[in-house]
This record gives sequence, C-alpha cells and structure tokens, in this order.
Amino acid sequence: MMVSANERQIRFGLRFIRLMMGYMPLRMTRSLMNYPLYRVRLPDQIRTERVTVAGVPCEWMIDGARPDGPLILYLHGGGFVLGASHLHRKMVAHLITLTGGRALMVDYRLAPEHPFPEPLDDCVAVYRALLEQGIAPRDMVIAGDSAGGNLTLATLIAARDAGLPRPAAAVCLS
Repeated sequence: MMVSANERQIRFGLRFIRLMMGYMPLRMTRSLMNYPLYRVRLPDQIRTERVTVAGVPCEWMIDGARPDGPLILYLHGGGFVLGASHLHRKMVAHLITLTGGRALMVDYRLAPEHPFPEPLDDCVAVYRALLEQGIAPRDMVIAGDSAGGNLTLATLIAARDAGLPRPAAAVCLS
C-alpha cells in the first residue's frame, strides 16, 4: 500500500511533536506548533471570525456562498493538551466547501491547566448556546478528530443526559 505525501507529512509532524514534548516545556511546544499555521491559505469564499460563545473562545468558518447552510460544530484534537481551532482550518474549510455550510470550531480549555471534565463542559456549553440561538439540531453535525472525537461522543452523551436534543449526526475522526 502506497503512503500519500500528506500521510508522510503527518507522520513526520507527529514524530516532531513527540520529540518536542519530551524535551521542551509544554508552553513552548504549544507556541512552536501554533506559529506557522496562522498563515494557512483558505479558499477565497471562506470567511473566518473569532468569537466567544458561552464564554468559550471559538472561530467561525463560513462559506460565503451559503452562510446559513448546515453547521459543523468542530472539536479539535491534540490529546487534550495541544491544539487549537486554527490548526484545523484547512481541513474544516474543505468540509464546509463540500457541505456548503459553516463551522464553529471550539477552542476548549486544555490540560493540565484545565483537567477533564472542563473541556467537555466547554463543548456542551457551546452546543447548548447554539441551540438557544435557534439553530435546529437537524441542521447540526458535531465532529472531531482524536481527542476531539472523544469529546464528540462525550458531548452527545452529556447532551442526552441533560435532556438536550441531539444533532443530526456525529463524526469521529481518528
């Protein structure tokens, strides 16, 4: 089986991150990971906007062609200690271009400063706020990769336990 160029880059990046985490303070690792990714070029029709939803920092990505299309509530990965929404901009932009919709990427609190269940509390609070703003659950998908996939499932369970309506779908990427 051939390995794609993207997969080779991802595998190299993961080895680099593991090396950094073994020898550098977490704060420095986070800073180095975030710096070059602010410059990701997005398709021209995609708008981004930093917002706060239910006290949680988030980033809207909106396909200008269909600003009221379906909503992806995206929960990033990073092992609960790394990551931020802007690290997933290119992938999420591709998803909303395909779906003709929009995404709200959640910058939930990270460990070790904010241990579980604080990240889950952030995700549920944002989901609840979207429902209170009138976004229909049938128009929402909760998605996440890695730790974000875990939070996707945990958010669904917490929403069920709180009596909140469930979204149309959920996607867990690994």
